[in-house]
Amino acid sequence: MSTDLTDSTLTVNKYYLPTEMTAYPLCPGDRVQINSLQGTVRFVGSTKFKPGIWAGVELDRVGAGKNDGSVNGERYFHCHPKTGLFVLATVLIKQQRNYLSNQMTNNNLLSESRLVSQSQLLKRIESLEADNKQLKLQNEQWKFQIALKDKRIESLEKTISDIRNASLESIELLERLVQTKYQEAEQLEYALHTEKQRSKSFEEEKELLHETILEAIESYETSLSLIEKNQEEQKEKLKTHHHQEVEILAQDVVALESFLQTKLNREVELTCSLKRSQQQNLRLQAELKRNVYQVKTNSNMDHRYFMPRERMLNTPIEEEEEEEEEEEDSEDQEEIMVRHGCPLCEQKGHHFIHCDLLTTQNQATSLHI
Repeated sequence: MSTDLTDSTLTVNKYYLPTEMTAYPLCPGDRVQINSLQGTVRFVGSTKFKPGIWAGVELDRVGAGKNDGSVNGERYFHCHPKTGLFVLATVLIKQQRNYLSNQMTNNNLLSESRLVSQSQLLKRIESLEADNKQLKLQNEQWKFQIALKDKRIESLEKTISDIRNASLESIELLERLVQTKYQEAEQLEYALHTEKQRSKSFEEEKELLHETILEAIESYETSLSLIEKNQEEQKEKLKTHHHQEVEILAQDVVALESFLQTKLNREVELTCSLKRSQQQNLRLQAELKRNVYQVKTNSNMDHRYFMPRERMLNTPIEEEEEEEEEEEDSEDQEEIMVRHGCPLCEQKGHHFIHCDLLTTQNQATSLHI
């Protein structure tokens, strides 16, 4: 009887103690190898046909399996006939992923994350930190549940030992109970390992986002310094160009003032010369009138000696007639001058002697003197 209990205990330990399943948990979609065959995991968990943690595998080669994903009318996954195979999860060999594909995935993640703006990165970090806290809390809860399960298992093992000592008939029932508890413990360990992997992935993503933010900030500061440098250079260029333009304008103003002064002096000289010419012209006209008057007077005196007295009395005085003619001529000239316009300002309505331009130039000449 003692020997049977030992064999039964060994049987339980052989089938249900955690082995590679704990170290290398399987997930649907993982690639595995079964002897010389390879396939993809489609199901992981307990089944109705046998106790334990079973893995349903869809083999790569059609016809090399035993079923289509169902056993005894219970379907666990779908595949082609004679392509599915159920194997204990502890005996499967999980194929490792290619390092190059992981590296390409990391590079793709890095290139995509760099396209995210800084505000989105900060929000993502806050979300990851909140998820990390939640995962840690769940991790503690799983650990607490596992500890409770371990205590429960110890209690059950003690109960089994007591029952085995009392009766061999209850061994099969106890083995099933222990198997169930070990299945629950393995499921909890599997869930805990999955949560740890997620937490690790979140930590790596957080570090990657932090590095990306630092690179973006450094790039922004570099661009800002270049922009400030270009602005300073543009300010210096504009300042230099402004000074050059001011100097050129100052030179132009000096040249223009000199030109205007020269022109003004020339106009004053021409005005003075014109005035002198007009005065000389008036003197010459007056002298000419006197000479003409004297000539006419002398001529009339010569004719009076031969004219009858009545004719002499009836003949008007030629001097008065000449003065009237001269006044009429001067009035006609002034009327012509007013009608055709002033030769100085080219405006009609006044004589050039009364022109405002001539008056202004005379005042400017007196001021310069």
